[in-house]
Amino acid sequence: MVTSVGDFKPPRRYVDLVNGCVCPDPSCRPTIFMVTRIINEWIVALKTPLPQNDEL
Repeated sequence: MVTSVGDFKPPRRYVDLVNGCVCPDPSCRPTIFMVTRIINEWIVALKTPLPQNDEL
């Protein structure tokens, strides 16, 4: 369960994709399906309400 933004550590391939890095090996080049799934997972993660300190 993610408790804060700092605790959210996406897998390495997510970081590479966000940074615009594509590894030279064609087999690990992101496919449209992988990209779609990653985007969907990011949307879910970003939509997940995080506890705010000012809500105490």
